Amino acid sequence: MKRFAFLLILIFAGSFTVSYGHRIVDRTVETICDCLNERQSDTIAFGDLVPKCAQEAFEIHREKLEKEFGAPIEQGSGPYQQMTKVVVNALLSDCPLFAEYIADESDLTDWRSECDSLIREGKLSDAYDLATKVVKEDPSNHIAYFMRGKIYAQDEQYYRAVVQFLEAISIKSDYLQAYTEMATAKSNVNDLEGAYNAIQTALEIDSTWADAYNTLGTLYYKIEEYADAAAQFRKAVQYDNQNALYRYNLGVSLQDIDENEASVKVLSSLLTDYPEDASVYYELGNAWFSLDEVPKSIEYYEKACELNPENPSYCDNAGFAYLQLEQYNKAIQYFEKSLELYPDDPEVIFTKGTAWFYLENYEMALADFNSAIALNATDYPGFYDFKGKALKKMERFKEAISSFTKSLELYPDDCEILKERMECFEVLLDEESAEADRQQMFSLGCEEVN
Repeated sequence: MKRFAFLLILIFAGSFTVSYGHRIVDRTVETICDCLNERQSDTIAFGDLVPKCAQEAFEIHREKLEKEFGAPIEQGSGPYQQMTKVVVNALLSDCPLFAEYIADESDLTDWRSECDSLIREGKLSDAYDLATKVVKEDPSNHIAYFMRGKIYAQDEQYYRAVVQFLEAISIKSDYLQAYTEMATAKSNVNDLEGAYNAIQTALEIDSTWADAYNTLGTLYYKIEEYADAAAQFRKAVQYDNQNALYRYNLGVSLQDIDENEASVKVLSSLLTDYPEDASVYYELGNAWFSLDEVPKSIEYYEKACELNPENPSYCDNAGFAYLQLEQYNKAIQYFEKSLELYPDDPEVIFTKGTAWFYLENYEMALADFNSAIALNATDYPGFYDFKGKALKKMERFKEAISSFTKSLELYPDDCEILKERMECFEVLLDEESAEADRQQMFSLGCEEVN
């Protein structure tokens, strides 16, 4: 669900010392308070109702509020923040229901903030002890059970996490965050049906709950249903277009359904707010690459690598893009950066070898091909292909034949490699073997068979 300025973090962070004497503010507060009184129920969390009522009140009184505060009230702007503080102060003073809610939440803030800090620091045992202390003092505290669930999930004890989320839900049946976190925990133990059911229950409670759509998107993504994933991420962004994670997930998923121009648009919008996020630059590089804008993709890959030089994938892709442009020395430079971080990646070693091959440095190429094969000799027949080609260029024909034969054991109907091996047999005057390859090529319908 989209959070407006009434997010608790903003309320608690804001100052409550602003004086208010604005008649239109009084009317806005009255509208919000009436909405809260009329709609409070067991089927929607009060914390979720507050921003709904606030939005409706702002829309009703927008024209006069903008006149009062002397500027269009855009979310995040100075006038918007000023108006928010004034309205919050007025609500605390004139709306008992809201004031009581804030007081209750304030009681929870200190221990929950401490618990969150402990989780971030990796002190899961201390965080669990704190949440458990709260449970013992108040067995009806649904947030404490929820926090214990988050701690278990962080520790990859997903079954235990689910039990805690269920406890939280048994106390507060409309606790939407518990449903989405439980769905994620169930997904991590491949209980996808259970995860889906948890999300559907959350959406039955609140069909505008953005996090539920985002979680549902991740479930579809996990089973490679990319179109469905993108559709759910779109809904998450529709209901909360300020959430960077939802927009990022949408941008990435759009690439998997070949909507790369849309992906570029979504991801580019993130750079306005997150100009130093390497992952956004990386995904933009992928989108531009898929659009055959290779020079543009390099620009973003290099920026990602600059911002986070510890991620080998960013350097890998920059190297591969340079390889596509036949700028082989630059490609090698980035592959070597990647291998400094992860020296045993056979694909990167092999691809670096192809760059040496195209530079006609066959000794260096052969060294890389041998290293790649030593690390993975079965999954990549192309390793043997290029090794054979390098040996052939070096006129080491018997060794080349051996390498091509290894490749053909994995893919026996590869016309190109049959032709390469046939040519080696011809150089060695082994006409019988050459003819056997020629006949196999003919039976396969290979082109350019002599």
